[in-house]
Amino acid sequence: IFEPTAELLVPSTACPGDPVQVIVSAGSDCSIDCGDGSPPIDSCVATCTYSTLGTFAISAEADDGMCRGTYTRNIEILDDARAAACIFCG
Repeated sequence: IFEPTAELLVPSTACPGDPVQVIVSAGSDCSIDCGDGSPPIDSCVATCTYSTLGTFAISAEADDGMCRGTYTRNIEILDDARAAACIFCG
């Protein structure tokens, strides 16, 4: 039995309007869904930008050469009161 080796790399928090880099490591033939209603991006590297607050489920489908898998990670978009603690703010 082969286990997928690709991994979805997403920060856990971000600030509204800041670009968020999403990477599928060890993946090929990828599709990334930012979870915000926009169309999926056919790439293993994508930038997602969120204008509203909340938690979004970013998902990706990828082939690692042996297996095709689906990966999901959540990102929380913080409000101004919590943005000071956001290490991804510019």
